[in-house]
Amino acid sequence: MTFVKHTLRWAWPTLLGPARSVRSRLDCAIHCLQSFPSSCHGYLYNESTKICKPSSGLSPYSSPEPSDGDFYFNDSQSSYPDFRHHTLLNETQSVSAYAGYFTKPLTYTEAQATCQSMHSHLFVAKSVIKYFLFLNITTKEYSDWIGLDDLANEGRFVWADDGQEIDVYMKSYLFVSPQPDGQRNENCVYKTSIHDTVKALTFNDANCSLTFSYVCEVDLSLI
Repeated sequence: MTFVKHTLRWAWPTLLGPARSVRSRLDCAIHCLQSFPSSCHGYLYNESTKICKPSSGLSPYSSPEPSDGDFYFNDSQSSYPDFRHHTLLNETQSVSAYAGYFTKPLTYTEAQATCQSMHSHLFVAKSVIKYFLFLNITTKEYSDWIGLDDLANEGRFVWADDGQEIDVYMKSYLFVSPQPDGQRNENCVYKTSIHDTVKALTFNDANCSLTFSYVCEVDLSLI
């Protein structure tokens, strides 16, 4: 297994066990692999103090201290512990997604950047069953960003994965008229909560600087 120095910004190491003093960075890597053979995906190592902190991967929920040192990472799909497979079945269809739900509120741009740092994108719901899968992953209590916006072209709402415009049927299904209304620079779409003034569990456009929970989704073709 190869560990490469990794610049941290949107997601940070999830630590495994207590810190340990070692003789070198190589010893830190060996300690991580031997102590946590199935979950070691990286480690923090401080060259000055020789302190080693094994990691199971990266998560937006973590927040290391600058004194933890540099992070060395084996970047793979299993290196992001918040992600898991989700599946929904009905009488005629099934749909799956490999996704992570994050309840730490961020702006739309921050949420998308966080997803991208984990080789994913904001969740997209191009079909009715995929929309219900999104509802299963999230909670009624929170408003959640979804990967749909008209930032590039006002009034043309496109999905975050490939830039495809939302089709007429899904737009009418997901939004309650007169939404999306584009008022007050409302360019980013979120799922309403049971506490929202707009009908709960529908889509609404809002100012992208608001902060909501979000779901990151990995393209299944990459798994």
